[in-house]
Amino acid sequence: MEDKQTIKQGLQRISKWAEAHYKGDAKLIPGMSKTEIERIVKNFPFKVPEEIIQFHETGYTAMFLSPYPNHFIALEDSTYGCFSCGHLENTYLNDDDEHSIAEWCEINIAYGSGKELYQARCYRHQTSFSPVWIRQLGMEPYLYASSLTNSILANAECYESGAYYPALIKDDDGDFYVVEVDWEKAAPICKKYNPNQIDVWRDLHREM
Repeated sequence: MEDKQTIKQGLQRISKWAEAHYKGDAKLIPGMSKTEIERIVKNFPFKVPEEIIQFHETGYTAMFLSPYPNHFIALEDSTYGCFSCGHLENTYLNDDDEHSIAEWCEINIAYGSGKELYQARCYRHQTSFSPVWIRQLGMEPYLYASSLTNSILANAECYESGAYYPALIKDDDGDFYVVEVDWEKAAPICKKYNPNQIDVWRDLHREM
């Protein structure tokens, strides 16, 4: 399912849908140049997965991870420090050598509208893809998607199929647009791209 080119295609499909159908906050964040990205990651002690690099090269709208606006975290901010590290042995680390024996590091991708934090995992060696993890206050982190690419492709297909659809909400503060979910349509798509996380997607759609 995964291919390094498909993340760009998926992001472009979501942007195209948003431009045609959504009148809410779907601001397009422009992509970064290779030079900018190389400057940011060159001194980072871990290797940023190739799909994360391509994600930042391509540009994206606010709804790439879910049908709800996400708060983006710039690549420079996400690689400035690590949220958590996995260590090769249970050894106490001083601040000065925080990453000296770390095998991997989690970097932040975005905050969701439900205050969940989406993260990718970076290793010492180069990887093409990274699972996407979610952290929520008071909960253990859990797996959201097998890769950022599969998450984006699932969302792109949900938009195009009508599983995610725009709805106008009217209230005393004025009219605004949201994206609603038809779970009967969305479920087989989510299962197609992330079969092992289908319950996670179902629960998140119910909560938001």
